[in-house]
Amino acid sequence: MDVQVLESMLRLGCFCCYVGHGTIALFRLEWNGWIKFMRIAGFSDKESYIVMPAIGLLDILLALVTFFDVVPMASCWMVVWAFATALMRLLAGRSILGLLGFVERAANWMCPFALLYIHLHNGLAKEKSVVGKMADSVYNVHNEETALICMNGMFAFLAVFCVLLHIRNLITWAVSGGTDTGKKAK
Repeated sequence: MDVQVLESMLRLGCFCCYVGHGTIALFRLEWNGWIKFMRIAGFSDKESYIVMPAIGLLDILLALVTFFDVVPMASCWMVVWAFATALMRLLAGRSILGLLGFVERAANWMCPFALLYIHLHNGLAKEKSVVGKMADSVYNVHNEETALICMNGMFAFLAVFCVLLHIRNLITWAVSGGTDTGKKAK
């Protein structure tokens, strides 16, 4: 198996996924569907209207970086971000539909995870392009152990954040006597 070809296919997959989702966020193409997830994250409708294009720009930037090179920290962020957005379906309280939404989006976070894995475990990290060298100097990611520690830390932060967010929403719901649906005023 040619690992370079596999890496190129995964880079293209990440590029397409993040350009697609980034464009949707940048131009707010699925606004009505996403606003409920933004509310769960604690954003008002007005804040969401501003934040979504910024998220879209970041997605597109990560897509472009990944298209040209594997940057471990960019791949880590793509994994965490896609996992978090897939997990939002569960936090939205959509029961089995939320679970199916999470499962359906597994490729969105597994693709950059697989890319990061083969990059770190097949010696490809030693062959750096200019983008890779710049990222290493900025983030001080020089080896597999450092990248995995960063990735584990990001997953732990995400897990704690999601749990705290869910607890906050449950408390808000309980205090309101079960009448608060999480919607915020425009």
